[in-house]
Amino acid sequence: TPVKNSSYDILKIVSLWHLIIVSAGHFQVILWFLNHFKSKMPWFPHLGLILFCLGTGAQPPVIRAYFDLTLRQGSQQRKLWIPSEYCTLYSACFILLIFPSWTHSWSFLLSWLCGILILLLQRQSLLIQALGISMGVFPIACLFSSPHPLGFLFNLFFGPPLSLILF
Repeated sequence: TPVKNSSYDILKIVSLWHLIIVSAGHFQVILWFLNHFKSKMPWFPHLGLILFCLGTGAQPPVIRAYFDLTLRQGSQQRKLWIPSEYCTLYSACFILLIFPSWTHSWSFLLSWLCGILILLLQRQSLLIQALGISMGVFPIACLFSSPHPLGFLFNLFFGPPLSLILF
């Protein structure tokens, strides 16, 4: 078979492919950009996120991240003050009630795990967060594909800087 040249294949070979799984962090970056247009069109950020979900084919991790972010924003706007950890848990459980087959989706599960790790490490520096997420996800990512023999070292040294660049 011919050698594939895509970024995904390269990241998969060196056991860093979990970095491109969509999490709520992606939505925060997109929302930050879309909020610049909020003063003239208050509905624009929400519409932009829906279009992003549709543009990605409504993949399980994208829908999970969308519901997570929507629940957090709704909680803040209505002054319910549901803790972020509960929003992450509730959003994933709600999605699994609607789409129970997504329990077999590795991208959904990794996205959920990344969301939990981000919350657990939110008071740490960005470098510690990136390192913790890379190391926390690596063992589970190994269940879904054979890791590169140096995969742990790739995650240790290249995971945090790539995470900071990508997100």
